[in-house]
Amino acid sequence: MKSVCKFFFLSNPLAPGLQDFGLLILRLFLGLALAINHGWGKLPPSQGFIDMVGSLGFPAPVVFAWLAAIAEFGGGALVVIGLATRFGATLIILVMASAILTAHSGDPFGKIELPLFFLTGAAALFFTGPGRFSIDRIIRR
Repeated sequence: MKSVCKFFFLSNPLAPGLQDFGLLILRLFLGLALAINHGWGKLPPSQGFIDMVGSLGFPAPVVFAWLAAIAEFGGGALVVIGLATRFGATLIILVMASAILTAHSGDPFGKIELPLFFLTGAAALFFTGPGRFSIDRIIRR
C-alpha cells in the first residue's frame, strides 16, 4: 500500500527514463497530429485558406498562410523528432494562439478545444524540453 501511495502522490515517483518516455509520447502524438492532420494539407496553401487568412485581417495573407502552414507542419515535425524542440514548440504556440484569438475568437469551447490542446502541449514541451529520447539530447552531449 505504501508503494502505491508513493507512486500516485509523490511529485517524482517514476524513474527519469519513464518521465522521458512520457515526454516522447507527448511529442509524438502532438507533433504527428499537428504536422500530418493540419500542416501537411495546407502545403502549399490553397486559395481558400489564403482567403480565410485575409478575411481575418492579416496583412499579406499569402505570406501569413505560408507561415501558418510551415509553422504547423515544420513545428510539428521538429517536435516529433526532438530537434530544436523549443523552437518548434514556439512556432506551434504562436500559430495556435493566433488561431484561438482570430479564427476561433467567438467559438464555443468545443471548437477551441483542439487548438488549446496543441497550444498547451507545446507550452509543456517548451518548459520541460524534449526529454532524453530526442535529437536535442544527442546534440547536447
